Amino acid sequence: MQHTEGEFSTTSPIDYIDQSETDVRLSERLSVATDSILIEMASTTRDNGNGGVEFVYEEDGRVTAKDIETGVASFGDDRAEALRMLADALDAYHGKGEPVDDDELAAELGLSEDEIGSEGRPPWDE
Repeated sequence: MQHTEGEFSTTSPIDYIDQSETDVRLSERLSVATDSILIEMASTTRDNGNGGVEFVYEEDGRVTAKDIETGVASFGDDRAEALRMLADALDAYHGKGEPVDDDELAAELGLSEDEIGSEGRPPWDE
């Protein structure tokens, strides 16, 4: 595939992935070619061994893990942390998270009633 300066393209996985990486299947990769330098903006992989998890490798090095079935996503500094955070997010999504007492949380965070306000509960918590 030939690129010109400033050209944007969506490439197939075979264009830029080493064939030894057979356990990683890129679904889409956005790339920019400038002179002879290829800059990857983000890439995604699906890990079928983890029950339908899609990974997005961000330009800043962070990794986002998204559960394909529910659409729930979370991120971390690496793949393992992203999966741990996704597990917590899925627990909350399915109602298995630990309940939080508002007064205890406010005290733990050092917030007073004046800082919180007295308008009542937010609409999503009613």
